[in-house]
Order: sequence, then C-alpha cells, then structure tokens
Amino acid sequence: MCQKEVMEQSAGIMYRKSCASSAACLIAS
Repeated sequence: MCQKEVMEQSAGIMYRKSCASSAACLIAS
C-alpha cells in the first residue's frame, strides 16, 4: 500500500500521479 493518501493531501494530484508509478510507490513505502 502506497502512502498516496497522506501525500495526496500534501501535494494533491502531483504526489498522487507519482505514486501511481510502481517505482515511486515502492520508494515511498
């Protein structure tokens, strides 16, 4: 599970889109 929920509130779509990437999600975890 990615931290898109927390990041989404921080930067909105920007982080949300980045998290959509497998690599980005893995690094964010």
